[in-house]
Amino acid sequence: MAHIRDVAETKANVTYFGRRCSGKTQSPFPQLHCVYLAEVGTHAIVDAMVAPCTTSEQCLAKGLLRSIGPGMLVMTDRGFVGVCFLQELVERSASFLGRISQHVFKHKQQILKDGSYLVTFLPKEYPGLKKPLTLRIIEYRIEEKVATRLEHITPSRVSSGSLSTNPDISKVHRIATTLLDPDLYGARDLCVLYHERWEIELAIDEIKDHQRLSSQPLRSKLPILVLQELYALLLAHYAIRAFLLQAAQTKGLDPDRVSFTEGIRVLKSGLNLSPFLTPARTDRALMRLHADLVHPHRLLPPRRLRFNCRVVKQTCTRFRRKKPEHQQVKLPSSTTFADLVVTGPPVSQRSPTPLGLLEIV
Repeated sequence: MAHIRDVAETKANVTYFGRRCSGKTQSPFPQLHCVYLAEVGTHAIVDAMVAPCTTSEQCLAKGLLRSIGPGMLVMTDRGFVGVCFLQELVERSASFLGRISQHVFKHKQQILKDGSYLVTFLPKEYPGLKKPLTLRIIEYRIEEKVATRLEHITPSRVSSGSLSTNPDISKVHRIATTLLDPDLYGARDLCVLYHERWEIELAIDEIKDHQRLSSQPLRSKLPILVLQELYALLLAHYAIRAFLLQAAQTKGLDPDRVSFTEGIRVLKSGLNLSPFLTPARTDRALMRLHADLVHPHRLLPPRRLRFNCRVVKQTCTRFRRKKPEHQQVKLPSSTTFADLVVTGPPVSQRSPTPLGLLEIV
């Protein structure tokens, strides 16, 4: 999961983090690039790689391999799929499930009974690959009647060919996996499982809109302090999510039924009481806080299937975007507004000064 964050406009931050694009499309603030490794079920971010905004997601994703171990199922978006990266996952005894583009991995080496097929990559064809790597490719479509309705949803990106319809919905969607046995891992089951990856988008929303409660850039003025601020936010988010998981386990609930905003509210009340709690009473207080979170009136409803336009609700403005060349006009500190006021008509429109008289300005 990748994320771009704005940081404070200072010379040090601009030099270290940089800006995305240039010219008219240049980002108004310097930005950092984050790639997170997060649990789908709990929304807990367990590892993160942070770098200047020009660093690619694929490069940062390699740093997350340190936190991937045996038995894990790693789900990624299509931008992260690469044979060498997948080889690293296999060497760590982890499994992979990710979306792929329409034009890659098209050669069908073996068609399986559920319609999926296998492809094998050889070291001589892919530099850096140590031994042959076999993937299973699954293709699926959205049900025709539903796809027809979804075509009228506004596309996510302004760069799409159409501004009002989304014909890509009806196309074939493709996912790749290292889970090769169709009897143990059915194609439909893996398609449904991959859909759960979009839960991770809510983890970013929790940090940005509910935990920090601000759309402003990170406020630190120096790169080292920016990193400190970001990691503090991530550690706090992890602590909240761990607390919500403990509360959900007391009632055997899915963690996504427990409200993140309620978790922040309950934790704040608990922190206010913490100076007055003895060690013997701490466990009792935690049980009470857990009970508050899983009260039926505070639980979120079960996730429902929905498709929304991925559009941004924001105010349109007639003002230009602020850029570095837009500097303030600096006047001497002794200047007052009265010094700038000139009454009467402009000099060019004044009548000629009578001969022998002096004009006082």
